[in-house]
Amino acid sequence: MVKNGLSATEIGNPYGLVPRASNRLLELAGVHEKADGGWKLTELGERFVNVVDEHNGYGGSASRSWSKTYFAPEMLDELNSTPEMVEEAKTIYAADLAVDALKRAADKEAAEEHFRQFQEKLALEDQEFEVDWKKVAVLLGGAIIVVGGTIVVVKYGPAIKRKWQEKVTPHLDAAIRKVLRRPAESED
Repeated sequence: MVKNGLSATEIGNPYGLVPRASNRLLELAGVHEKADGGWKLTELGERFVNVVDEHNGYGGSASRSWSKTYFAPEMLDELNSTPEMVEEAKTIYAADLAVDALKRAADKEAAEEHFRQFQEKLALEDQEFEVDWKKVAVLLGGAIIVVGGTIVVVKYGPAIKRKWQEKVTPHLDAAIRKVLRRPAESED
């Protein structure tokens, strides 16, 4: 990784400028101009630039390569940075910060409005949906009866059947014979 020259940050350091303000100073000096979310060099800037390509060697979603721009130290003599230009760069930077803050505030307000509308929609849907507790009670009671009946039959069914055959069936058979006037069957 070879560094031949000064970065925009290093150019702004003697003036007490942060990196974004340094870029604004270079813009005022005619070195580069704002374009496509970044900076595009002008003819003057191209005379003093050294672009170094770097990469991190990783694949996947990580950025593999990027370019860094360094300016020749001689460019400082050509800039003729006056205190007025430095102040103007600071003013433009402050305006950029204000615009960014206003955009964030507007985005936040839009997001909050969207959230409020969503909450109101949910509240309206909740009002439209009412539970008929009588139906719930009937369904729950029916389910309890079916489950309870199943448990009784499975668990106690064989014992009930045995008792029925021992106690009730002989009396029923006797009653039916009496009604039909049949003689008792022999148990041979």
